[in-house]
Amino acid sequence: MKKIKIFVIISMTICLISIAATAYFYLKQKEYAAQLIVLNKELEQSKLKLEKTNYKLVSTIKEISPHIPNNLILKREVINLTITFQVEELIKNLFSPIESQRISSNKILKTECTKDENLIPYLLDYSYDRFGNESYNKAGIDNAIEVLSHMDKRLIEQNRFDITKFIARVDKLEDRKKTQYLLEILKRAIRKNRNLEAKKLLINTLRH
Repeated sequence: MKKIKIFVIISMTICLISIAATAYFYLKQKEYAAQLIVLNKELEQSKLKLEKTNYKLVSTIKEISPHIPNNLILKREVINLTITFQVEELIKNLFSPIESQRISSNKILKTECTKDENLIPYLLDYSYDRFGNESYNKAGIDNAIEVLSHMDKRLIEQNRFDITKFIARVDKLEDRKKTQYLLEILKRAIRKNRNLEAKKLLINTLRH
């Protein structure tokens, strides 16, 4: 009888310890989750501030460039390097784990950078290593396709070979419905662009 009582007491003690430990780890997990949310918000705010700083830097350089004496080549180099840095950061942010950064960078690239000569090569190069199944990489590939669809027709034609290779790789992602939908839009934009180029060529040929 005593052995049974001792066994019951030990069992109850183990259960109480287990319950206490589970409660402790649950509370700690909630605490860490709350801290992670705060850190993510702080990181998001810092990134947005950095983006704004970059835009201000570009604007400032454009404003002061007329006052840089004599050396026009230096002026152009400073402005081009600054704009290139800005575009590269925006492209990286298309794949950011922070959704608001992905959205804002997508919008800026589609509206303000469509004639940038360096954008398509850098975008394709940066995208190739990011075909993973993480949600932010999936969203990044979708963003890359959207940005390509909005690029200047001349630049699309100029980079058609590399864009075609990119499309072929994305085509293999059959399980991603949104990605395939966006890809079809890009394909139509390329076909339309090629048809226009063919018409121009035919008109020029007939004129001569």
